[in-house]
Amino acid sequence: MKVRSFLVLALVIVLIASAWIKVSDEISKNVSIKTSLEAMEEKLAVVVSEQKRERSEQRLEIEELKKEIKLLKQESNTSTDDENETTPVGDRFTYEICDGGAVITGYTGKDTYLVIPSHIDGYAVIGIGESAFAYSKINTVIISEGIKTVDWFAFYACHSLTSVTLPRSIESIGYSAFDGASSSFTVYCYSKTYSHDYVKSYGISHVAA
Repeated sequence: MKVRSFLVLALVIVLIASAWIKVSDEISKNVSIKTSLEAMEEKLAVVVSEQKRERSEQRLEIEELKKEIKLLKQESNTSTDDENETTPVGDRFTYEICDGGAVITGYTGKDTYLVIPSHIDGYAVIGIGESAFAYSKINTVIISEGIKTVDWFAFYACHSLTSVTLPRSIESIGYSAFDGASSSFTVYCYSKTYSHDYVKSYGISHVAA
């Protein structure tokens, strides 16, 4: 009888122990899962935070780049042909009035390709004054129809000057007007005009239409 009671008690203890082990395993498993979840959630929060920070920094960088691009465009526009087209001609060329017309005395712009206009501020341009463009960095010049004179040293020592186009209206060209231009300097003019006779007499490279 005692042996049976002992066996029953032992069986009960074994069952209780087994049940406790299972419960412990479940608790341990749940704790492990919970810990893992918490760790993953923390990692996810860090990743999200980094992404937000990076996006914020990217936005700031993008805004800075936009500002720089805007400034560069503004600086670039001050020297482009489009900007010059919107700038009043009189703000780029200096001139004086002579016999009711304008005589160009200088240039304040930065273009290397110039079209010298036939009118400035309502005045007809009649001539290009003495040393008006001397020592400048201009490369190509087109003189508009209606301009009659190119004075002494008008384009003297313009070492980058490769071509000048002269109109039919030119009546006189002063001494050393184009001396010191580029070695490839060429004058474009019309046949049987004063300009044509001038370049031929001085042996200046030219193309006559």
